[in-house]
Amino acid sequence: MMHVHRKIEFAVIVLMIMAGVISCGSMVYADTHVCGDYEYNILSDGTAKLVGYSGTEPDVVIPAKVDDYNVSTIGSNAFCFKTTIHSLTIPGSIREIEQNSFYDCTNLSELTICEGVAIIGPWSFRGCTGLKDVVIPASVRTVGTGAFANCSSLTAINAAEDNLAYCTVDGVLYTANMKTLCQYPAGKTEFHKVKDITLQPTLTMYMLVAIIEYNARINHQYL
Repeated sequence: MMHVHRKIEFAVIVLMIMAGVISCGSMVYADTHVCGDYEYNILSDGTAKLVGYSGTEPDVVIPAKVDDYNVSTIGSNAFCFKTTIHSLTIPGSIREIEQNSFYDCTNLSELTICEGVAIIGPWSFRGCTGLKDVVIPASVRTVGTGAFANCSSLTAINAAEDNLAYCTVDGVLYTANMKTLCQYPAGKTEFHKVKDITLQPTLTMYMLVAIIEYNARINHQYL
């Protein structure tokens, strides 16, 4: 019976190698491709999603294309812990920045999100402690929970004036109707009153107060 099992295992491995699911010496995903410093998957709509980055350059401009594919998405965790990145530009050809994409890029201090980006996913820039301010372009319709959480130097999250989904008051990001507080910059030290609001889904009042008290290190008044 053991001999039969080994034959089956060997046959499965051979088939996987022939299919390109694994390669001798290392495991790779069948749908993952490499273009320079970038790893990417091809999505069902024929566009590319970046899923990994091996570069060490301090100034990074996300490519609009890899090989012959337009890049539409930055995948979850694709750039997390990349402390070599100091400046980042995300072109308008990118539709979505998925969750945790740039988690703990602690030396990232300059961020440009271009007009055209529609979704900034949850926790996507969490722990980017070098960021001081962020501009949300008019095209963005979704900013996920905690997108800029634990960015301890961040003092303002500024929505473009013509953004129909969000607005900014004193550096604090709200929904356009001013009924929901979405993001409070952790490095903000000026007094700011918040009243007559609800909180972004999954962000409880306890969590909000903890974030403000811990990161901003000041007392805020809620009416």
